[in-house]
Amino acid sequence: MSMYWFNSGSVDLVPQISATVYHFKTTGSTLTFNLPPAEVGDIRIAAVASIRAYVTSRPPTGWVTIQDNGSWSNNNLFVFGRAKQAGDPDAVSWATAGYDSEFIVFVAVLPKVAPVPNASAKSEGTGLTWPTPAVTTTVPNCLILRYAVSSGTGVTEIAWGSDVESIFSYTIADKVTLGVAIQKARDPGVYAAVNAGQPASRRFSTTTVAAASID
Repeated sequence: MSMYWFNSGSVDLVPQISATVYHFKTTGSTLTFNLPPAEVGDIRIAAVASIRAYVTSRPPTGWVTIQDNGSWSNNNLFVFGRAKQAGDPDAVSWATAGYDSEFIVFVAVLPKVAPVPNASAKSEGTGLTWPTPAVTTTVPNCLILRYAVSSGTGVTEIAWGSDVESIFSYTIADKVTLGVAIQKARDPGVYAAVNAGQPASRRFSTTTVAAASID
């Protein structure tokens, strides 16, 4: 069943996230967890924040890479998507390979959306503000998801501007932090970069994904 935001008595056709789950790993190479509940055809989008780009994320079978963002010496941000299929297991195992084992996984469920993305982009760099990239949507009623990751000693939760809604933030102390925000895109067109950030200048990786409604 599709879920919507209601505004002034009218139906808002921008998709709404129906369920989320997050998990993290500080040791070992594999993390096994239950995915959030979904109906057949719902799109699950998973963001994986790792402490270094040379930590390679190995998703379960059938997940499609939307963006893989980061440089050899920088933190990395992977975003994957998969439509729920009949018979899919509730539990999945996510694996990494590399020098550092810490990573965070955040999974969101989007009912009634087209296979993602309608648009996506990525960025990385160093600074106090971290632009999550602009995207150009081609159809009305998209939900834009913006992801940001940073790592290092003293890393804290990620701050967002007032033009987006923060829906998730988690930090493994002195290791890695992941933040997620959403934005409604009712009309097709260009949606400008939105800054995330922290009080201290840090390396960052960001990704923006737009999911289109099929209603």
